[in-house]
Amino acid sequence: MRLRLGSSSLATLLGSAAFSQLILIAASPLLTRLYSTSELGLFSVYLSAAMAVAVLITLRLEFAIAAVRQDGEVMPLLVLIGAVALAMTLLAYAVVLAGTVGDAPLIASPSLRDLAWWIPLGALAIAGNETLRYVAVRRRRYRELARSGVARSVTQVGGQCLGAVLRADTVTLIAGQLFALGASSLHLVGRAPGGRVPLLARLREQLPRLRAVLAQHREFPLLMAPLGLMNTLSLYLPNFALAYHYSPAFVGLFAMAQRLIALPMLFVGKSVAEHYLGEFASAVRTDPAGAVALYRRYLRRLTAVGLGVVAIAALPGREVYRVLLGTEWGDVAPLVTCLSLGYAGQLVASPLAQTLVVLDRKAWLLWWDGSRLVINLAIFAAPALFPIAPFDLVLAYSAAMLLAYAALTVVIHRAITAGEPSPAGPAP
Repeated sequence: MRLRLGSSSLATLLGSAAFSQLILIAASPLLTRLYSTSELGLFSVYLSAAMAVAVLITLRLEFAIAAVRQDGEVMPLLVLIGAVALAMTLLAYAVVLAGTVGDAPLIASPSLRDLAWWIPLGALAIAGNETLRYVAVRRRRYRELARSGVARSVTQVGGQCLGAVLRADTVTLIAGQLFALGASSLHLVGRAPGGRVPLLARLREQLPRLRAVLAQHREFPLLMAPLGLMNTLSLYLPNFALAYHYSPAFVGLFAMAQRLIALPMLFVGKSVAEHYLGEFASAVRTDPAGAVALYRRYLRRLTAVGLGVVAIAALPGREVYRVLLGTEWGDVAPLVTCLSLGYAGQLVASPLAQTLVVLDRKAWLLWWDGSRLVINLAIFAAPALFPIAPFDLVLAYSAAMLLAYAALTVVIHRAITAGEPSPAGPAP
């Protein structure tokens, strides 16, 4: 079996990811003139919360889609994911209700209380889209993944910009994002073999098997859900912490820096991860030696790209961002430079972390994510103990990210060279 890193499918995913992010970045000067720094900051807090809750909505059962051995096991797994998502969404709304009503609500800020009601819906939309993308990954339908990603960016920008004509606030930003997720998901469902109606009929046939399927894949809720929650909290903790310690305006600056440097690398890394997961899982089953070679090629190429990103991010200065985004956005420049260090490390290591899932080393990921979360919590608790400038806090966070992802590559290398563990999934 010959595995090529430069395959046309990977080129399609990377090209679509780059184009999708180009759309979002190109729209930034318009968004910064339609929305204030505080409104964009509040939107980043909502998005961080929705991403964290999305992990719990499906209990990470979507990861099992790529790991199961037989295609016939996918449909009952999808039914289970749907049932769990419905139950967890209702539970999330119960939590929001408990935290926003009464004479002394747990969420003190009125603006955050209003946003809280959107979080379960946003989490459900994110989790549903992720599940459909994993189905496409298993079937190696990379062109559909690419098209859905572009459709998501176009509809999000269009919805947020057109919505600002009627009402320019944080809710409009949220509505635009939800509309984009819905359009992307409908594209993936519409392209499923057999169409929408036969798909729903097959889903109903699998309802009696839910308990057995859950028992078969219980390791994903027990290990991958806590792992995913810790990973998401580690990534999005800055938005919560900065909103607590500093002004909403600084949170808005940080959110824009993420849009310009972090989010593009996250989307490119995600596209690489989707291709790598599909190819590596297949190689482990059919050609273990080819799987090791595939991993090493990805590691070399991603490292080169990460170093290039750091060099490019340091070029624009404050005046460039003032011209592009507006006079109040000049301080985005040092934030982009600081964040490029940590997110370059993430670009290299995060796509390859799926290696530990396929090799059934999920507990290793759990320990790594737990350690990283503890370090990040310590960093963002620092302003409560002694004065620290917000830019210095961001630099410390980025440096900790870089070191954490360097440690993750060491863990992955140890797993892939420590023999040939059995692929994840039920015994044949």
